[in-house]
Order: sequence, then structure tokens, then C-alpha cells
Amino acid sequence: MNNLNKPAKYFLFLTVLFFCLWLGGYVGRQLTVFRLFEPENMALKSMYNEVGLTQVINILLPVITYNLIMYPAFILSLILFLITSHINLKKEGWLFISVTIIFITLPFEVYLSTLDYELVSKILTGSFNSDKIVKILRERITILGSFPLIETFAYFAIIGLFLFKPLRKVQ
Repeated sequence: MNNLNKPAKYFLFLTVLFFCLWLGGYVGRQLTVFRLFEPENMALKSMYNEVGLTQVINILLPVITYNLIMYPAFILSLILFLITSHINLKKEGWLFISVTIIFITLPFEVYLSTLDYELVSKILTGSFNSDKIVKILRERITILGSFPLIETFAYFAIIGLFLFKPLRKVQ
């Protein structure tokens, strides 16, 4: 992995950049959205009335849109890196595990992104019904259970794999 060509180095940089930006936005969005609901029954907290909820949702809009852009950019740059680098994944076990985690979680994240897209489109088109928005946010949290938390920990593990590069076959 030490002797990468220029395009591979470029795509590696973009992959790491988009990964860090997406993961930071993902954690920020999760923390913000979870604080809207009561932990016991997933009911909207009583402090959010109609006006307050509208402001909170308008604040969430850039974070959700940001993640909708960063995740595809991350996946695309990762695929381009793998294509241009010609790395033998059998010799780079840490990269194989990282790529496997990313592609296993990809369908689930795409599904969650469709919910985010639906949310963003409802807000931007002006059909802003706060009950529907809250329903979509609640569904996003409950539909896959603890998957977003597990995914977050898995992606933080990828950072550790990238830094320490275990399971590397040396010739």
C-alpha cells in the first residue's frame, strides 16, 4: 500500500476526507434527533410546540442534507480508490475488513437515506406537516432498532484499523 499511484493517493485522500466529514455529521445528526424524543416511549418531548418544532426541523435540514451528500461522495471515492489502487485485499487484511464493513452496512444506510430524502423533500417543497415530519424522524430511529449505534461503533473501529493496520501480510 506504500507505493500508490497519484490517482489512488488522490482518491484515498478524498475517501478519508468524506468519511470523516460524513461520520461527524452522522453522529451529530443522531445526537440531535434522539434528543427530540422521550427515551421510554419515543413520544415527542413536551417542550416542542408547533413553533418550536418548526424551528428545530429547519435547523436539522442542513445536517440531514449534508449527510445525504457526504455518504454517496464517500462511497464513490472509496470505489474509485479501490479501482485505481490495485491493492491486493488478501495482503491488506485491515482494508478488507474495513471495506467489508462498509459494503455490508451500505444497503441499510441507503434505506435510511431514502427516509432522509423524503424528509428533506417534504420540508423543501413546503408541504411541511410537523406530524408527518415527526413520524418520519421516529420511523428512522425505530425502524432498524440499534443499527445506527452499531454502525457508528463499526465505523469508529474502521478508524482504528486504518491507523494501526493489523492483519497485514508482509512478504
